[in-house]
Amino acid sequence: MKFSPSRLLTVLAVATGIAALPQSFNVTHHARSVTFTYEDSGVPAGYKDYPTTFVIHGYLFHSGTFRKLTPLADDYGLRLVYINRRGYQGSTPYNSTEVNTLQGATSLTDRTAFMNTEGVLLALAVDGLTQLLKLPSKGGVSVLGWSLGTNFALAFMASMDSDMNSAAKTRLQNSVRSVIILDPPNSALGIADPPGSYHPATDPTIPGTEKNFIFFRWLSGYFKHGNLSTRNFAVLEQVNPDPQRAATLDRMTGLDLIAISEVADGPRVEGAFAAPFWLDTLADLVNRSIFDPDLRAHWPKIEQNWILYGDSTNWNVIWPVWKMQERTEAMKKPRLGFELLKGANHFVSAGVSPFLGIGRSNTSICILQAMWDQPKLLMQRVAKIQGAR
Repeated sequence: MKFSPSRLLTVLAVATGIAALPQSFNVTHHARSVTFTYEDSGVPAGYKDYPTTFVIHGYLFHSGTFRKLTPLADDYGLRLVYINRRGYQGSTPYNSTEVNTLQGATSLTDRTAFMNTEGVLLALAVDGLTQLLKLPSKGGVSVLGWSLGTNFALAFMASMDSDMNSAAKTRLQNSVRSVIILDPPNSALGIADPPGSYHPATDPTIPGTEKNFIFFRWLSGYFKHGNLSTRNFAVLEQVNPDPQRAATLDRMTGLDLIAISEVADGPRVEGAFAAPFWLDTLADLVNRSIFDPDLRAHWPKIEQNWILYGDSTNWNVIWPVWKMQERTEAMKKPRLGFELLKGANHFVSAGVSPFLGIGRSNTSICILQAMWDQPKLLMQRVAKIQGAR
């Protein structure tokens, strides 16, 4: 059996006790079987009825990114299930046809169909694991997608408008209380980069061999922006993180990276989601999953949408959130709330205490800044959303 460099490093990490070996679960759609690997925090001690959060990771950083949350699950009465997206940690990789679609070699119709299928597969995984793990119906479940995981969390919501089997749809409609999206980049929301904006991936002054490192250092930095209440693009610091606050990447050891990422494998095919040819497909996905009242009606347990974002995160999160605010304010019956998290960057485990009073157990979309730096804060926020301890 052939293993990728990251898979071999994961085996090493498991052997040395710094990582856990994921379990696997199969789903079938249109006679096709797909495997998802996952990690499970288990039943929170002392709880019979409890909420569960299914977590979907972003680009390169797999389910291990959220592992710091596991020791806190008992304290907050939550169960956490971290699902590895396809191609990560043993989950079924994309086939050649799907790779062509991801890379833009097909039509808009094909890309839309691809996202619809991904949403159904993820929905079937959530439904199947809910049954396999015997999750209590009273507690309900939420689905949380971070960064590039935004695409898949939104596709999950759109799965109600699909040919997924009716029994699975009914179970999901009765169990899902919220979808939580953490720190979505503008591309994940189908919003193009504004003219003159900066991104290290397109910076011609950065040598190709250094782009990955510089990109992730930039991504995990803390940015000192101007007055965000103005919603003026000019107040956003695009290039240089705050030198007074070390980037998350700078505080990770080599063992940390082995345990949480697949950086050793190099760029991955789903990085193409950031390409311009995906914008129309992802914009349509946002329209359907967040703003379409007919689709929302298929999720009877979900009522309110929220966007939370950090004041120290990257410009390409803050700016598209402003765009979403403008769109929401133009609606007669807005179903999207917004809160700013003080001091949060792309890797901060959000849920800062001033925001703990926001939302209810049926909150549907929460865009947080989450995960690595302050796991307790994320747990506080998710517990509040789901009505847990």
